[in-house]
Amino acid sequence: ERARLKSLTFPLLLRTAMAFRCLLSCLVLTSSAAEVMQVIGAGFGRTGTNSLRMALNQLGYKTYHMEEAFPNGHIREWAKLYRPEGGTDPVAAEAVLDLVADAGYNASLDFPICSVYKEQLKRNPKALVILSLRSDAATWAESFVDTIGRPEFTEASGKFPMSYILPGAIHTNRWMFERVGFKDVMKITKEEAAKVYEDWAAEVKASVPKEQLLVHQSKDGWPPLCKALGIADKDCPSARGEPYPRAPNDRAAMLRMFRTIKFIVDYFPLVLAGVVVVVAGFVWGVWRCCCARRAREKGE
Repeated sequence: ERARLKSLTFPLLLRTAMAFRCLLSCLVLTSSAAEVMQVIGAGFGRTGTNSLRMALNQLGYKTYHMEEAFPNGHIREWAKLYRPEGGTDPVAAEAVLDLVADAGYNASLDFPICSVYKEQLKRNPKALVILSLRSDAATWAESFVDTIGRPEFTEASGKFPMSYILPGAIHTNRWMFERVGFKDVMKITKEEAAKVYEDWAAEVKASVPKEQLLVHQSKDGWPPLCKALGIADKDCPSARGEPYPRAPNDRAAMLRMFRTIKFIVDYFPLVLAGVVVVVAGFVWGVWRCCCARRAREKGE
């Protein structure tokens, strides 16, 4: 009887433990999913968003940025917001914002997430909105068109092998740039970019309550950021003499990357043939070496 009782008790305890573990997991996931967006970036990329990301992270936030979207494989999810006929898929928008929240991010900056700052504010009505800007529209437009707004990059991202390496990139680019006001992402000019930048800044200022909006440039540094976030002067990094973060100027690196991507797309058959020749040569060399070694061993 004791043996029978023991045999029944162990499975019961095991099932209880598994149920408790499942409940604990659910609670942890719920806690993670409940993470609210406390800081919403409404500024475009190329407005010092990477430096701002470093600053917010230094202050204890977990900041979502394009630097996070690519390595986390989120670009495919952002691509689902794209509609060929125009506009944004609202269901896909909520799904990707849920994905960001579930990952524990409580601050957001840069493309593509800045394009849905209104949706974020609706979900998190008490959040601080930061509109990051450059010194003037012309300066931003030149930087944008020379880097992330290059039409040839968008075009290349939709061609093999880049469409395989970066799935969804072309639709993400089309969606996020059209969403903020560009008419044709394949024909972006500096003049159009400057106007889109100015119109977007005006819209953000008109849409967000003044008490919740911080207009910020990198040159402004820590003080206005700390004040807007409710951080006391004595606790602000500037009080300790810490300089405001300065992300490396990645313009030259981006240009090299775009040229490399364009070369790979334009000359992929030749690149592939070259790789095949190199691999075949290596295999042949190893085979010859092994054959020669065996021949020497047999001769001995």
